[in-house]
Amino acid sequence: MGILKQRKDAGLTHLCMRTLGGELDAKGHLEALADVHEILIEEGHRDA
Repeated sequence: MGILKQRKDAGLTHLCMRTLGGELDAKGHLEALADVHEILIEEGHRDA
């Protein structure tokens, strides 16, 4: 079971993803968000 599934089962309704502080350029921020999006899809979060 994924960590987000556990949180959702506990009542989580929103997720805030921040990439600030990682010393990333614009492309790096977008890639990090795309990675999280892919994980959400893989874990079965259809509304991601």
